[in-house]
Amino acid sequence: MPRYLSEPLIAEITGWSQHFPDIDAIQPGFSLSIKTSWRNGFGEEERVMLVSQVTRRVPYLPAPEAWSILRLERLLKLVEFSELEPEDLPNLLSDARAVYSSPTAPAVAILHAALSARYVCFGQPSRLLSDFCTPQPMTRLAGWLPPEATILPFEPNLHLQAQAIAKSASSSGTLVLVNRGVLTGADTPIECNRFLEAIYQASNQTSPTPQEARPDEISLEAGAELPRLRAEICTQRGRPLVLQLDESPAMKAFIETQACTLLVHGAAPTPELFEWTQGTTLVEPEAEALPPLPEESRYAATIVLKPGLGAVIAADSCLDAQQAENALQTTIQAANRAALEGGYAPPDRKALHNSANWEAVPLNMRLLFSGEAAVVTGAAVGIGKAIVESLLRRGCTVAGLDINPSIATTFDHPAYLGLCCDIADEVAVCQAIRTVARRFGGLDILALNAGLFPGGCNIEKLSLAEFTRVINVNFIANLVIMRESFPLLKLAPRYGRVVIIGSKNMRAPGPGAAAYSTSKAALSQLARVAALEWGCERIRVNIIHPDAVFDTALYTEDVLRARAAHYGMTVEQYKKRNLLKTEIKSHDVAELAAEMCGPLFEHMTGGQIQLDGGNDRTI
Repeated sequence: MPRYLSEPLIAEITGWSQHFPDIDAIQPGFSLSIKTSWRNGFGEEERVMLVSQVTRRVPYLPAPEAWSILRLERLLKLVEFSELEPEDLPNLLSDARAVYSSPTAPAVAILHAALSARYVCFGQPSRLLSDFCTPQPMTRLAGWLPPEATILPFEPNLHLQAQAIAKSASSSGTLVLVNRGVLTGADTPIECNRFLEAIYQASNQTSPTPQEARPDEISLEAGAELPRLRAEICTQRGRPLVLQLDESPAMKAFIETQACTLLVHGAAPTPELFEWTQGTTLVEPEAEALPPLPEESRYAATIVLKPGLGAVIAADSCLDAQQAENALQTTIQAANRAALEGGYAPPDRKALHNSANWEAVPLNMRLLFSGEAAVVTGAAVGIGKAIVESLLRRGCTVAGLDINPSIATTFDHPAYLGLCCDIADEVAVCQAIRTVARRFGGLDILALNAGLFPGGCNIEKLSLAEFTRVINVNFIANLVIMRESFPLLKLAPRYGRVVIIGSKNMRAPGPGAAAYSTSKAALSQLARVAALEWGCERIRVNIIHPDAVFDTALYTEDVLRARAAHYGMTVEQYKKRNLLKTEIKSHDVAELAAEMCGPLFEHMTGGQIQLDGGNDRTI
């Protein structure tokens, strides 16, 4: 917590920001600010403004320590400054920070500073968005807004918009900025909330166009078409992207309307929505391939509208794809309602584009596996769970498969999908791979980890049923997964990658492990053959042979103590029973597995790596 924030101020921020969860303004662009005084690092009294914005990366109002802290005097100089270019604003806002460690402020901060009220809130009620797109928006808005609201015309230049606010506004009140949203200010949180809620109450008197829920399951026909579409989109964009499909009847109907044609040509109610939807393409019904895609928006979302199929959203991550779809749905609802209330007449594309230059949020750096999708088996615990973590951390979208029902909630992450699946069930495996193709548009990485390690049993006592059970799970199930994944892996934009978790037992089996050792040896041979066969498709297949990884569900504390006692060691000594005297953990295996799917190993296939700290039986 910044030492400059007093406890009363922290409580004030927390109490005010928690007032809004149930209001539909919580969307990208919604922002709050508080103007206050403090003593800076030199002990001087200084006026500052704290501002926070809901963004595509943080779809909620953050805690007080994550609010931007800006010197109000510098902000007001920005408002008064006669000449300011869009590219200058981010640096100037950064320079206005009162604390270096404070987050960089959103561009909308300059609008908050222009309104002299202590508390300021910015939102975008749905009724405003539709009225913004009618032929005479200021006239329509004046017909239903509260009497205290002042309407200001749209000014693409955010700096000039702030100057217009400063000239027209008093210390408190409500300003509707056409094609931006509503800015409300007051000297107390209660008054500010009252102004904003008055707008929302008036806005809700006309119900928005009902939005039909998107089906959870995508049709088989669409699922079969998505991997091909993904390959075409990724080829044009020059990098991997994950896909999301909306094939609801409402979306298909919209694609046939005139408003859809306007959307494709850059029409949107606000600059924020324009940024998300400007990369939209409408495919001709009889087209066999995608036309050239429009110049990519800085939000890295590509939307393809195809008659009969629906809306295909391609982005660097599932979160970006979801945000782009939300923007598309919001724009469609505004367009549909505007069409019923006087006609759809959105602002000029050039004006929106110019304004977007002022308000654009810089893209985060792309991670190693941004835009790529992976399947990890045995993902609920141990090495499989660690592999999911390593891939998510590198920006990958991941589907975790496990027989344990808890797999559905193992990770609370927008890029994670947990599927309960018995990999020994061929039908269930086929269904799971189809689900991944439908949800993400394709598959780039396959991490095969699931397996059985039965209790020790010598050959003379080994039943055929037990032997077959182990072979089915450890070997045949992986064969089925690889077979079903191949059509998707060969379409991967950066070529498919398969990493298999083998075992030290492949090279150095032990007594009592006939079934397990045989299954791992067979799996290793399968990997080698796959490397030979799939090399022509540039699909890489490599295998890791770990040993003595004890932080898994297989090894309880009781088991570890018993094994250590058998060797006359402490548990810590037993864990480091290798040449390097080091402990191998699930995280170590996972990190190697993730890196083997990256560029460091792009010239390697058919490789087998021991990860065991050194073992004199395998060296």
